[in-house]
Amino acid sequence: MTNIYVLKKFTSHSVASTKLAWNLEIKSSGNVFANSTFLSGTWGLNGLVKSQDIEVAKGHSQNFVYGIFAQDTLVADAIVMLIVSNTSKKVVKLIDCFIRPSIAEVAYLKDIEAIEKLSKIYMAAILGTIDIAERHEMRIVKVYGRSEPLLVVLNTIAEKIKAQSSTLFASIEGRWLVISDKT
Repeated sequence: MTNIYVLKKFTSHSVASTKLAWNLEIKSSGNVFANSTFLSGTWGLNGLVKSQDIEVAKGHSQNFVYGIFAQDTLVADAIVMLIVSNTSKKVVKLIDCFIRPSIAEVAYLKDIEAIEKLSKIYMAAILGTIDIAERHEMRIVKVYGRSEPLLVVLNTIAEKIKAQSSTLFASIEGRWLVISDKT
C-alpha cells in the first residue's frame, strides 16, 4: 500500500488522536527510545493548535509544530518542528522530525518497508517546509541533520536538487541542508 504523506496543521482532534496512538504504541512496545521520541515530539503540541497560521512579525522568529499525515488520517506519523524567522534573511528552519514510535521501532530494525515509509515521511516534511516558505515569501529553507544517517539523506537530497532543479540551489552547511532560489 502506497501512502501519500502531507505536512499539515494539527487540529484539536488530530492532536488528541496522535497523543493517544503514540502513547499506546509506547506502552505496548516498552521501548525506552520510543518514550523519549514521544516526550520530545509531543511537548510542542500543547497550546500550538490554535496559532498555526504563519504570520510572524517582521524582525521576529516563531516556533511552529506540524504533523506529517498519511492521506485521510487523524494520527500523525511524524511531528515536525519549524522555526520561521522573518528577519532580513527570511528563513524557515526544519529543526526536528519526530517519527511515530511504531514506525521508528521497525525502521531501526532495518525493515525495508519501514525505511521506505520513513523516507516518504522525510520527503513530505522537506517538501512541505519548502511550500510553507514559498507561500510566505521566505527565501531560505534549512533542514537540520540531527543524526549521521539523516545527514547522509540530506546530502543525497542536496545532490539531487543540484542535478535536477533549474530554480533551486542546495548545499550542506555544517549539519544543515540549505535550499534557496537560484536568483
